[in-house]
Amino acid sequence: MKRLLFFLLVTICTLSAKAQRMEYPIIKEFGGVVNLPNATFPQQGGKILIDLTLAATTTSGINKNIDRIARLVNLYGLAGITPDQLQLAVIVHGPATKTIMSDQAYQRKFNENNPNLPVIKALREIGVKFMVCGQAVIGRGFKVEDMDTDIELAISAITTLVDYQKNGYSVLYY
Repeated sequence: MKRLLFFLLVTICTLSAKAQRMEYPIIKEFGGVVNLPNATFPQQGGKILIDLTLAATTTSGINKNIDRIARLVNLYGLAGITPDQLQLAVIVHGPATKTIMSDQAYQRKFNENNPNLPVIKALREIGVKFMVCGQAVIGRGFKVEDMDTDIELAISAITTLVDYQKNGYSVLYY
């Protein structure tokens, strides 16, 4: 009886651990998701603008919301929706502005390379567009040259938000 109970306990724990395993269907190193086969999945892609203002970080120093963008892409990936079925853009401003600094500028300010750039690069490779608010860059004491060269400079987050919404984008506030 004890053996049977032990076997059942090990089986349940193994199945539970397997069900909780993180997956990375599109962005391979970031934004892990748990597949829940009986859950409701998105049925189609869409036009999404992420309004990224928060600067909270993970233990590895990555902006939690940059990782969350990777998670969003991976969640769509679980549903079989490919990056080309998504139109995803990110406007960075406020305290999050520092997350898109070049390695050189980040190194000067924080004595390390920017830990966000690998995630941003992976997202950009699948078509995610990143923009930074020019007003936030200047207002936060940075220079335009401090920003990663792969990030598009927008005149402002405010006008970008309005323009994208006029073009049918849903806005998620991170």
